[in-house]
Amino acid sequence: MAQEIVVYSGLRCKPCDAVKGFLKENGFSYVEKNVHLDKEARQELYELGFKSIPVTVIGSNRIEGFDREKIAEALSLSALT
Repeated sequence: MAQEIVVYSGLRCKPCDAVKGFLKENGFSYVEKNVHLDKEARQELYELGFKSIPVTVIGSNRIEGFDREKIAEALSLSALT
């Protein structure tokens, strides 16, 4: 079973758009949590140890920024679980 993918994003954030576009292009659905519009999402992001966006959470993987290779690797690993 595939693990949930969560993207912590914000308004007018090009790297956030790149992460979401990459996931869509590769057929992955995700939950978007906009830290500019949702105080709870912002608190979750801080509790994960991050202060900037985007952050993509795939299973136990937490990926800061738009790192195509790390995201692809985490997606491959999560597909096996």
